[in-house]
Amino acid sequence: MRHTKTHRRKGGTGLGWWQPWIQMWEIAVAAPQVVAHRTARMAQSGPTRSSADRRELARMTQEKFEAFGESASAMAAEIVKANLALWPSVLRAGRTLPSAMWMPTQRAGSRRPASRSALAAAAVPRIVSSATSRVLAKGLTPVRRRATANAKRLRRTPR
Repeated sequence: MRHTKTHRRKGGTGLGWWQPWIQMWEIAVAAPQVVAHRTARMAQSGPTRSSADRRELARMTQEKFEAFGESASAMAAEIVKANLALWPSVLRAGRTLPSAMWMPTQRAGSRRPASRSALAAAAVPRIVSSATSRVLAKGLTPVRRRATANAKRLRRTPR
């Protein structure tokens, strides 16, 4: 029996454009659980909060700053990588970029195959699309990680 290799991108999860959607779904499930738990805790404690409640409220604020800082940093790094991947195609495309994106296989009225620059220009939208998914996934990862961890942790804690 012959073995066939499945081709995956180096370092990728194979989820592609689905990954940000899955992460958003996980956040949408976990966040209301965390909010409900913390709100119930605040309501039960009244005006005088225990040291555990004060720690939880301080943690809540600190986590948001950390998660969104990590998110912005990860997105910025991925945008730099995406730009570095995009530039060779843009430079090869040269002057034909706008027209070649609409007719990548051949020029209008010509029977000749498209030029190398036209094919490079046709790759630009695909590169941008996949880069957008990766940027979103990188940005959502710290937020999702914290939201799901908090939901799991708070499920074990009595209100």
